[in-house]
Amino acid sequence: MGEVDPELKADTGEAFLIKDILIRDASEDYITARIEKSTVGYFRIKGPFGSHQAFRRGHAQHSHTLRAYGGAGGITFEDRQIRDTANRNRQFAWRVDNSLSNDVHDEVQALMWSGHHLNPTLLSYLGEKGIFKGFPVAEGETFTISGMNRANAITLIIYEIYDPADISPEMENGSKSNEYFFLNYGDTGDDIT
Repeated sequence: MGEVDPELKADTGEAFLIKDILIRDASEDYITARIEKSTVGYFRIKGPFGSHQAFRRGHAQHSHTLRAYGGAGGITFEDRQIRDTANRNRQFAWRVDNSLSNDVHDEVQALMWSGHHLNPTLLSYLGEKGIFKGFPVAEGETFTISGMNRANAITLIIYEIYDPADISPEMENGSKSNEYFFLNYGDTGDDIT
């Protein structure tokens, strides 16, 4: 797919209300959310202060078969690569004392974690408080997320489907709205003394 900006298009006969955006493994620090040519959101997704739109942490238990064969005395060391939940190869090393009675030793369960933290995304949190109402994508409009600049970044857009008559671009946060919920980030550019 390459470095393509994720898009969600409301085709004829449908409209969307975007409730949340989750992003992982992007190479840039911020994303820009647009409906058509209108910027409707700008969010931090990486950097020293963390992500406002990260996946929540959860159990992702799965199994790996790591097998070590006993030998004639001594200790056997086995190194294996395991693909972690961030889609990176990790080295996993273990040793088997060959004085044990079995000559084949399997490690079959590995409990891994997915996601980054236990907090909801900023959009989800503000939605629960009634502050963020969603991004309305009217019939024929396209919602685009730009700024990730990484081909294998993971993006999840959570949205509700509506009849076209129920969603208009003039609604709050819409492409033709006069009212927006907009988050601003500030940086002094230098140390404050």
